Amino acid sequence: MISVTNLYVFSTGANGQTPGYTLYAQPSVWVSPGLSVHIPCIFTVPAGSTLSTRVTGIWKRKETPDIVAASTEASMVYKGTKGRFTLTGKVHEGDCSFSISNAQPADQGFYEFQIEDGDHKHFYTSYKLSVSVTVTNGADGQTPDYTLNAQRSVSVASGLCVEIPCTFTVPAGRNLSTNITGIWRNKMTCDIVAASTNDCIIHTQTKGRFTLTGKVQEGDCSFSISNAQPADRGVYEFRIEDGNHKYSYIWNHLFVSVTDLPEPTISPVGELIAGKPITLTCTAHPAPQGCKGNITWGGRINIENISNYEREDQAGKVTSISDITVTPSQREHNSPLTCTVTYSGVSTNSSITLGVQCKFPLFLFFTHITYLLTSLYFKCLLICFGYIGSICCKVEL
Repeated sequence: MISVTNLYVFSTGANGQTPGYTLYAQPSVWVSPGLSVHIPCIFTVPAGSTLSTRVTGIWKRKETPDIVAASTEASMVYKGTKGRFTLTGKVHEGDCSFSISNAQPADQGFYEFQIEDGDHKHFYTSYKLSVSVTVTNGADGQTPDYTLNAQRSVSVASGLCVEIPCTFTVPAGRNLSTNITGIWRNKMTCDIVAASTNDCIIHTQTKGRFTLTGKVQEGDCSFSISNAQPADRGVYEFRIEDGNHKYSYIWNHLFVSVTDLPEPTISPVGELIAGKPITLTCTAHPAPQGCKGNITWGGRINIENISNYEREDQAGKVTSISDITVTPSQREHNSPLTCTVTYSGVSTNSSITLGVQCKFPLFLFFTHITYLLTSLYFKCLLICFGYIGSICCKVEL
Protein backbone atom coordinates (compact mmCIF):
# COMPACT_ATOMS: atom_id res chain seq x y z
CA MET A 1 0.00 0.00 0.00
CA ILE A 2 2.82 2.42 0.86
CA SER A 3 6.13 2.89 -0.89
CA VAL A 4 8.71 5.13 0.71
CA THR A 5 12.18 5.98 -0.50
CA ASN A 6 13.36 8.31 2.25
CA LEU A 7 11.93 10.53 4.94
CA TYR A 8 12.78 14.15 4.21
CA VAL A 9 13.24 17.02 6.62
CA PHE A 10 12.04 20.27 5.11
CA SER A 11 13.42 23.22 7.08
CA THR A 12 15.59 26.31 6.86
CA GLY A 13 18.45 26.09 4.38
CA ALA A 14 18.79 25.58 0.68
CA ASN A 15 15.09 24.98 0.30
CA GLY A 16 14.44 28.55 1.45
CA GLN A 17 11.94 27.64 4.17
CA THR A 18 11.14 30.33 6.73
CA PRO A 19 13.32 29.85 9.85
CA GLY A 20 11.66 27.76 12.55
CA TYR A 21 9.06 26.24 10.22
CA THR A 22 9.95 22.61 9.51
CA LEU A 23 7.98 19.61 8.30
CA TYR A 24 8.97 15.95 8.59
CA ALA A 25 7.28 13.47 6.23
CA GLN A 26 7.93 11.02 3.45
CA PRO A 27 8.19 12.59 -0.02
CA SER A 28 6.03 10.04 -1.85
CA VAL A 29 3.60 7.19 -1.36
CA TRP A 30 2.12 4.53 -3.64
CA VAL A 31 -1.31 3.08 -2.99
CA SER A 32 -3.38 0.58 -4.95
CA PRO A 33 -6.84 1.61 -6.18
CA GLY A 34 -9.50 0.99 -3.55
CA LEU A 35 -6.96 0.55 -0.73
CA SER A 36 -5.82 2.86 2.06
CA VAL A 37 -2.62 4.59 3.11
CA HIS A 38 -1.50 6.52 6.17
CA ILE A 39 1.08 9.31 5.93
CA PRO A 40 2.85 10.15 9.24
CA CYS A 41 3.76 13.84 9.41
CA ILE A 42 4.94 16.31 12.04
CA PHE A 43 5.73 20.02 11.79
CA THR A 44 7.16 22.84 13.87
CA VAL A 45 6.65 26.58 14.21
CA PRO A 46 9.21 29.12 15.49
CA ALA A 47 10.08 28.95 19.18
CA GLY A 48 8.29 32.22 19.91
CA SER A 49 5.03 31.01 18.39
CA THR A 50 2.44 28.76 20.00
CA LEU A 51 -0.40 26.81 18.42
CA SER A 52 -3.84 27.29 19.92
CA THR A 53 -6.40 24.51 20.20
CA ARG A 54 -8.35 26.32 17.46
CA VAL A 55 -5.58 26.02 14.86
CA THR A 56 -6.72 24.59 11.52
CA GLY A 57 -4.50 22.23 9.56
CA ILE A 58 -5.13 21.98 5.83
CA TRP A 59 -3.94 19.57 3.15
CA LYS A 60 -4.54 20.79 -0.41
CA ARG A 61 -3.59 19.85 -3.93
CA LYS A 62 -0.78 21.87 -5.47
CA GLU A 63 -2.24 21.72 -8.99
CA THR A 64 -5.70 23.01 -7.97
CA PRO A 65 -7.11 25.11 -5.10
CA ASP A 66 -8.98 22.05 -3.80
CA ILE A 67 -8.71 21.44 -0.03
CA VAL A 68 -8.69 17.66 0.40
CA ALA A 69 -8.57 17.44 4.22
CA ALA A 70 -8.90 19.87 7.13
CA SER A 71 -8.82 19.48 10.90
CA THR A 72 -11.78 21.87 11.28
CA GLU A 73 -14.34 23.44 8.95
CA ALA A 74 -15.29 20.28 7.06
CA SER A 75 -17.43 22.46 4.78
CA MET A 76 -14.27 23.71 3.05
CA VAL A 77 -13.22 20.20 2.00
CA TYR A 78 -13.57 19.26 -1.67
CA LYS A 79 -16.51 16.88 -2.16
CA GLY A 80 -14.37 14.47 -4.21
CA THR A 81 -12.16 13.72 -1.17
CA LYS A 82 -14.55 14.39 1.74
CA GLY A 83 -14.82 11.27 3.90
CA ARG A 84 -11.82 9.61 2.21
CA PHE A 85 -8.99 12.03 3.00
CA THR A 86 -8.74 12.52 6.77
CA LEU A 87 -6.37 14.73 8.74
CA THR A 88 -5.77 12.30 11.61
CA GLY A 89 -3.10 14.24 13.53
CA LYS A 90 -3.67 16.62 16.43
CA VAL A 91 -2.61 19.82 14.69
CA HIS A 92 -2.27 21.86 17.89
CA GLU A 93 0.40 19.35 18.96
CA GLY A 94 2.30 19.69 15.67
CA ASP A 95 0.93 16.51 14.10
CA CYS A 96 -0.04 16.85 10.41
CA SER A 97 -0.55 13.12 9.70
CA PHE A 98 -3.36 12.22 7.33
CA SER A 99 -4.82 9.19 5.62
CA ILE A 100 -6.42 8.28 2.32
CA SER A 101 -9.04 5.54 2.11
CA ASN A 102 -10.62 3.92 -0.97
CA ALA A 103 -7.91 5.48 -3.19
CA GLN A 104 -9.07 6.65 -6.61
CA PRO A 105 -7.01 7.29 -9.79
CA ALA A 106 -8.02 10.96 -9.53
CA ASP A 107 -6.19 11.17 -6.16
CA GLN A 108 -2.84 10.96 -7.94
CA GLY A 109 -0.93 14.22 -7.68
CA PHE A 110 1.01 16.53 -5.38
CA TYR A 111 -0.18 17.80 -2.01
CA GLU A 112 1.01 20.44 0.47
CA PHE A 113 0.22 21.44 4.06
CA GLN A 114 -0.67 24.76 5.65
CA ILE A 115 -1.83 26.06 9.04
CA GLU A 116 -4.24 28.85 9.95
CA ASP A 117 -4.38 30.03 13.56
CA GLY A 118 -6.04 33.43 13.68
CA ASP A 119 -3.58 35.88 12.13
CA HIS A 120 -0.86 33.21 12.23
CA LYS A 121 -0.84 31.54 8.82
CA HIS A 122 1.91 29.59 7.09
CA PHE A 123 2.27 27.51 3.93
CA TYR A 124 4.88 24.72 4.05
CA THR A 125 5.65 25.30 0.39
CA SER A 126 9.08 23.66 0.55
CA TYR A 127 7.39 20.30 1.03
CA LYS A 128 5.18 18.47 -1.40
CA LEU A 129 3.82 14.94 -1.09
CA SER A 130 3.59 12.88 -4.27
CA VAL A 131 0.71 10.38 -4.27
CA SER A 132 0.69 7.65 -6.93
CA VAL A 133 -2.33 5.40 -7.35
CA THR A 134 -1.15 2.21 -9.02
CA VAL A 135 -0.89 -1.54 -8.48
CA THR A 136 2.06 -2.35 -6.17
CA ASN A 137 4.02 -5.53 -5.61
CA GLY A 138 3.29 -7.33 -2.39
CA ALA A 139 1.02 -6.50 0.52
CA ASP A 140 1.22 -2.86 1.58
CA GLY A 141 3.83 -2.32 -1.11
CA GLN A 142 6.37 -4.41 0.75
CA THR A 143 8.94 -6.64 -0.90
CA PRO A 144 7.29 -10.10 -1.22
CA ASP A 145 7.84 -12.25 1.90
CA TYR A 146 9.34 -9.32 3.84
CA THR A 147 6.38 -8.18 5.91
CA LEU A 148 6.02 -6.31 9.17
CA ASN A 149 2.90 -6.13 11.31
CA ALA A 150 2.66 -3.32 13.86
CA GLN A 151 0.43 -0.39 14.64
CA ARG A 152 1.04 2.70 12.53
CA SER A 153 0.95 5.18 15.38
CA VAL A 154 1.09 5.28 19.15
CA SER A 155 0.52 8.07 21.67
CA VAL A 156 2.18 8.20 25.09
CA ALA A 157 2.10 10.82 27.83
CA SER A 158 5.33 12.40 29.09
CA GLY A 159 6.92 10.30 31.81
CA LEU A 160 4.84 7.22 31.03
CA CYS A 161 5.67 4.06 29.10
CA VAL A 162 4.24 2.15 26.17
CA GLU A 163 4.73 -1.29 24.60
CA ILE A 164 4.53 -1.63 20.80
CA PRO A 165 3.81 -5.25 19.70
CA CYS A 166 5.48 -6.08 16.38
CA THR A 167 6.17 -9.15 14.23
CA PHE A 168 8.01 -9.54 10.93
CA THR A 169 8.76 -12.19 8.31
CA VAL A 170 11.56 -12.94 5.86
CA PRO A 171 11.41 -15.09 2.68
CA ALA A 172 10.80 -18.79 3.25
CA GLY A 173 14.27 -19.71 1.99
CA ARG A 174 16.00 -17.63 4.64
CA ASN A 175 16.58 -18.53 8.29
CA LEU A 176 17.21 -16.09 11.12
CA SER A 177 20.26 -16.98 13.20
CA THR A 178 20.63 -16.44 16.93
CA ASN A 179 23.21 -13.74 16.12
CA ILE A 180 20.72 -11.56 14.24
CA THR A 181 20.48 -7.92 15.29
CA GLY A 182 17.16 -6.09 15.26
CA ILE A 183 17.32 -2.30 15.08
CA TRP A 184 14.77 0.46 15.57
CA ARG A 185 15.87 3.85 14.32
CA ASN A 186 14.49 7.36 14.10
CA LYS A 187 13.78 8.16 10.45
CA MET A 188 14.18 11.90 10.98
CA THR A 189 17.61 11.78 12.60
CA CYS A 190 18.85 8.29 11.58
CA ASP A 191 19.70 7.69 15.26
CA ILE A 192 19.49 4.07 16.42
CA VAL A 193 17.12 4.14 19.41
CA ALA A 194 17.00 0.43 20.26
CA ALA A 195 18.91 -2.71 19.26
CA SER A 196 18.70 -6.36 20.28
CA THR A 197 22.50 -6.59 20.48
CA ASN A 198 25.45 -4.19 20.54
CA ASP A 199 24.25 -1.48 22.95
CA CYS A 200 27.11 0.80 21.94
CA ILE A 201 25.32 1.73 18.71
CA ILE A 202 22.28 3.10 20.58
CA HIS A 203 21.89 6.87 20.87
CA THR A 204 22.56 8.19 24.37
CA GLN A 205 19.19 9.97 24.60
CA THR A 206 17.22 6.73 24.25
CA LYS A 207 19.59 4.18 25.82
CA GLY A 208 17.87 2.56 28.77
CA ARG A 209 14.46 3.97 27.81
CA PHE A 210 13.86 2.39 24.38
CA THR A 211 14.11 -1.40 24.62
CA LEU A 212 13.76 -4.01 21.88
CA THR A 213 11.81 -6.55 23.94
CA GLY A 214 11.04 -9.10 21.21
CA LYS A 215 13.06 -12.17 20.32
CA VAL A 216 14.27 -11.09 16.89
CA GLN A 217 15.43 -14.58 15.86
CA GLU A 218 11.77 -15.65 16.25
CA GLY A 219 10.43 -12.80 14.12
CA ASP A 220 9.43 -10.59 17.05
CA CYS A 221 10.33 -6.89 16.68
CA SER A 222 8.33 -5.60 19.67
CA PHE A 223 9.85 -2.73 21.61
CA SER A 224 8.97 -0.46 24.50
CA ILE A 225 9.47 3.16 25.51
CA SER A 226 9.74 4.19 29.16
CA ASN A 227 9.88 7.66 30.71
CA ALA A 228 8.70 9.16 27.41
CA GLN A 229 10.17 12.57 26.53
CA PRO A 230 8.88 15.23 24.11
CA ALA A 231 12.00 14.66 21.99
CA ASP A 232 10.86 11.04 21.40
CA ARG A 233 8.16 12.30 19.07
CA GLY A 234 8.89 11.20 15.53
CA VAL A 235 8.78 8.44 12.91
CA TYR A 236 10.58 5.13 13.43
CA GLU A 237 11.43 2.12 11.25
CA PHE A 238 12.76 -1.41 11.83
CA ARG A 239 15.83 -3.08 10.30
CA ILE A 240 17.50 -6.49 10.57
CA GLU A 241 21.18 -7.38 10.15
CA ASP A 242 22.14 -11.06 10.09
CA GLY A 243 25.58 -11.41 8.58
CA ASN A 244 25.24 -10.51 4.91
CA HIS A 245 21.45 -10.67 5.20
CA LYS A 246 20.31 -7.09 5.79
CA TYR A 247 16.93 -5.53 5.22
CA SER A 248 15.10 -2.32 6.21
CA TYR A 249 11.32 -2.42 6.47
CA ILE A 250 10.94 1.01 4.90
CA TRP A 251 7.33 0.38 3.94
CA ASN A 252 6.17 0.37 7.55
CA HIS A 253 6.67 3.44 9.70
CA LEU A 254 5.69 3.87 13.32
CA PHE A 255 4.68 7.39 14.32
CA VAL A 256 5.17 8.20 18.02
CA SER A 257 3.47 11.24 19.55
CA VAL A 258 4.17 12.43 23.09
CA THR A 259 1.40 14.29 24.92
CA ASP A 260 1.21 16.22 28.18
CA LEU A 261 0.74 14.14 31.32
CA PRO A 262 -2.98 14.24 32.26
CA GLU A 263 -3.89 15.84 35.57
CA PRO A 264 -5.20 13.69 38.44
CA THR A 265 -8.67 14.17 39.89
CA ILE A 266 -9.66 14.87 43.50
CA SER A 267 -12.99 13.61 44.83
CA PRO A 268 -15.46 14.19 46.32
CA VAL A 269 -15.73 17.88 45.46
CA GLY A 270 -18.22 19.75 47.62
CA GLU A 271 -18.91 21.29 50.99
CA LEU A 272 -17.05 19.91 54.01
CA ILE A 273 -18.45 20.00 57.52
CA ALA A 274 -16.21 21.30 60.29
CA GLY A 275 -15.44 18.56 62.79
CA LYS A 276 -16.77 15.77 60.56
CA PRO A 277 -14.10 13.32 59.30
CA ILE A 278 -14.05 12.70 55.54
CA THR A 279 -11.99 10.68 53.08
CA LEU A 280 -10.67 12.49 49.99
CA THR A 281 -9.32 10.55 47.01
CA CYS A 282 -6.73 11.49 44.39
CA THR A 283 -6.94 9.36 41.23
CA ALA A 284 -4.19 9.41 38.60
CA HIS A 285 -4.73 8.83 34.89
CA PRO A 286 -4.58 5.11 33.94
CA ALA A 287 -1.07 4.10 32.86
CA PRO A 288 0.48 0.96 31.35
CA GLN A 289 1.91 -1.64 33.70
CA GLY A 290 5.42 -0.76 34.78
CA CYS A 291 4.66 2.96 34.95
CA LYS A 292 4.32 3.43 38.71
CA GLY A 293 2.99 6.79 39.83
CA ASN A 294 3.92 8.39 43.15
CA ILE A 295 1.15 10.52 44.71
CA THR A 296 1.78 13.28 47.26
CA TRP A 297 -0.54 15.82 48.90
CA GLY A 298 0.02 19.47 49.73
CA GLY A 299 -1.98 21.93 51.82
CA ARG A 300 -2.34 23.19 55.37
CA ILE A 301 -5.07 20.75 56.39
CA ASN A 302 -3.96 18.06 58.85
CA ILE A 303 -3.89 14.59 57.25
CA GLU A 304 -4.78 11.95 59.83
CA ASN A 305 -4.36 8.89 57.63
CA ILE A 306 -3.09 8.18 54.09
CA SER A 307 -3.42 5.05 51.96
CA ASN A 308 -1.78 4.62 48.54
CA TYR A 309 -2.70 1.72 46.28
CA GLU A 310 -3.16 0.68 42.63
CA ARG A 311 -6.11 -0.65 40.64
CA GLU A 312 -5.78 -2.62 37.40
CA ASP A 313 -8.51 -2.59 34.76
CA GLN A 314 -9.45 -5.30 32.25
CA ALA A 315 -7.19 -3.72 29.63
CA GLY A 316 -4.18 -4.18 31.92
CA LYS A 317 -3.73 -0.48 32.67
CA VAL A 318 -2.91 0.55 36.23
CA THR A 319 -4.43 3.50 38.08
CA SER A 320 -2.55 4.95 41.07
CA ILE A 321 -4.88 6.08 43.87
CA SER A 322 -4.34 7.84 47.20
CA ASP A 323 -6.93 8.19 49.98
CA ILE A 324 -6.52 10.64 52.86
CA THR A 325 -8.68 11.03 55.96
CA VAL A 326 -9.05 14.56 57.35
CA THR A 327 -11.19 16.33 59.94
CA PRO A 328 -11.60 19.85 58.58
CA SER A 329 -11.94 22.90 60.80
CA GLN A 330 -13.41 26.30 60.01
CA ARG A 331 -9.94 27.86 59.82
CA GLU A 332 -9.24 25.76 56.69
CA HIS A 333 -12.16 27.29 54.81
CA ASN A 334 -11.03 28.58 51.37
CA SER A 335 -7.58 26.99 51.74
CA PRO A 336 -6.06 25.01 48.82
CA LEU A 337 -5.46 21.26 48.72
CA THR A 338 -3.16 19.88 46.02
CA CYS A 339 -2.58 16.35 44.76
CA THR A 340 0.61 15.71 42.73
CA VAL A 341 1.39 12.61 40.66
CA THR A 342 4.97 11.92 39.57
CA TYR A 343 6.17 9.42 36.95
CA SER A 344 9.92 9.09 36.35
CA GLY A 345 10.53 12.70 37.36
CA VAL A 346 7.62 14.12 35.32
CA SER A 347 4.87 15.59 37.52
CA THR A 348 1.36 16.91 37.13
CA ASN A 349 -1.06 18.13 39.77
CA SER A 350 -4.60 19.16 40.51
CA SER A 351 -5.89 21.54 43.21
CA ILE A 352 -9.20 22.29 44.87
CA THR A 353 -10.27 25.01 47.29
CA LEU A 354 -11.75 23.62 50.49
CA GLY A 355 -15.18 24.86 51.43
CA VAL A 356 -15.71 24.21 55.16
CA GLN A 357 -18.99 25.05 56.81
CA CYS A 358 -19.84 25.16 60.52
CA LYS A 359 -23.20 23.43 60.72
CA PHE A 360 -23.39 22.96 64.50
CA PRO A 361 -21.42 25.47 66.64
CA LEU A 362 -19.93 24.15 69.86
CA PHE A 363 -20.61 27.33 71.80
CA LEU A 364 -22.45 30.58 71.25
CA PHE A 365 -21.85 33.33 73.83
CA PHE A 366 -23.87 36.53 74.00
CA THR A 367 -21.28 39.18 74.77
CA HIS A 368 -23.24 42.41 74.35
CA ILE A 369 -26.92 43.38 74.11
CA THR A 370 -28.06 46.79 72.87
CA TYR A 371 -31.65 48.10 72.83
CA LEU A 372 -32.41 50.66 70.15
CA LEU A 373 -35.99 51.74 69.56
CA THR A 374 -37.78 48.60 68.33
CA SER A 375 -34.80 46.27 67.95
CA LEU A 376 -32.41 44.28 70.11
CA TYR A 377 -28.82 43.91 68.84
CA PHE A 378 -26.64 41.02 70.03
CA LYS A 379 -22.90 40.60 69.72
CA CYS A 380 -22.02 36.92 69.93
CA LEU A 381 -18.84 34.89 70.16
CA LEU A 382 -18.91 31.76 67.97
CA ILE A 383 -16.59 28.82 68.67
CA CYS A 384 -16.62 26.09 66.01
CA PHE A 385 -13.94 23.35 65.88
CA GLY A 386 -10.83 25.47 66.22
CA TYR A 387 -12.37 28.65 64.84
CA ILE A 388 -13.35 31.64 66.97
CA GLY A 389 -15.23 34.56 65.46
CA SER A 390 -17.87 37.15 66.26
CA ILE A 391 -21.27 37.52 64.69
CA CYS A 392 -24.01 40.14 64.96
CA CYS A 393 -27.67 39.34 65.47
CA LYS A 394 -30.78 41.48 65.34
CA VAL A 395 -34.20 40.79 66.83
CA GLU A 396 -37.21 42.91 65.83
CA LEU A 397 -39.47 43.75 68.78
